[in-house]
Amino acid sequence: MLELDKRLFLDMVSFYGQLFGLTPLAAKVYVYLMFDFKREGIPFDELTEIFKVSKSSMSSSLQNLLHNNHIEYVSSIDSRKRLFRTNTHYPYIRFNEVLENLQKERDLISRFLNFKSSIKCREKDMTGKLSEYVHILDEHIGILGTTLSKLK
Repeated sequence: MLELDKRLFLDMVSFYGQLFGLTPLAAKVYVYLMFDFKREGIPFDELTEIFKVSKSSMSSSLQNLLHNNHIEYVSSIDSRKRLFRTNTHYPYIRFNEVLENLQKERDLISRFLNFKSSIKCREKDMTGKLSEYVHILDEHIGILGTTLSKLK
C-alpha cells in the first residue's frame, strides 16, 4: 500500500473527480496512482483490495481512465499481470485539449461578432467586452501553444 496524506488525497479526489467528470471510484484510483512516485504500477487485484470494491467496478473505473488517457498499464516479461500507473503524457494531452477548446471558443465568438456586425446591431457594450475576451483568448492560446512545445 502506498503512503498517503489522507487530507491531501481526499482534496485531490474531489478536485480531479469534478474536473474530469470521474466517478468517485475512478477519481480515487487516479489519485492513488499519482502517489505511486516510483511509477512501478499497481496491480488490479491490489487496487480492488485497497478500495474494497468488486472486480467489475474496478474494471469499469480502470477502463474509463485508460480510455481517457489518464492512466496506462505495463506488463513485465515474466508476468501476465497488468500494472496500472498514471500516464506521463497526460499533461500534454490535457493542455492540447484545453488549447483546442480555447481555439473553438475563439472561432465561435469571432463568428458571433461578425454576425452581429452584419445585421448592423448597434449595441456596443457587449461587442466591446466580447472583443476584449477574444483578445484574451488569443493571448492564452499563444501561451498554451508555447507550453505544448515545451512538453513534447
